[in-house]
Amino acid sequence: MQPCAISETMTSDVNPAERVRLRVVQRLSELRWTKRELGQKMGGKGDAWAGAVWKGKIKFQLKDLDELARVLKMPVAALVKRDDDEAEFLSPSERRLLRAVRALPVPVRDHLIVLADYLVGVMPEEIELLSLYRTLTDEERQRLNHAAQVLKMSQHVERHSARAPETPPATSGPPSTGERRLRRQK
Repeated sequence: MQPCAISETMTSDVNPAERVRLRVVQRLSELRWTKRELGQKMGGKGDAWAGAVWKGKIKFQLKDLDELARVLKMPVAALVKRDDDEAEFLSPSERRLLRAVRALPVPVRDHLIVLADYLVGVMPEEIELLSLYRTLTDEERQRLNHAAQVLKMSQHVERHSARAPETPPATSGPPSTGERRLRRQK
């Protein structure tokens, strides 16, 4: 059996045992667990068992897969799923989010969906700015909001002053009565 790099797509040509092995290795890395910790959490199976899992020498029984998935906090299907499989499986985080959303009252849920739609369009630099904004004190936020409003107003003034009509050419002598009336009306 040819080992497959974790970053490669695990398609139908990668056998299920190898997919399980690679997913276990990947999940241990995500959880920052050692092989020894996996063996302990699997009911004290020991270092030899965990090493055999790591090397792909274990032929899992269904009960072992079920327990392994529980310990790794992931669905059993995620351990054996091919990446080219059309079926969608939820990650543990996605399942937690779905349970939380389903627990909300319908009006709150609807607002959350609107917020999610907004967040999908947020650019990464905006996220950094929002994170920074949240670290500010109330007084700092007020000053920042004021500065943003001043900047926005100055942009508005610049835009409108660029389009302002030209002043009529200066005439020699005092303005006539008609010109004075026009100036007062403006």
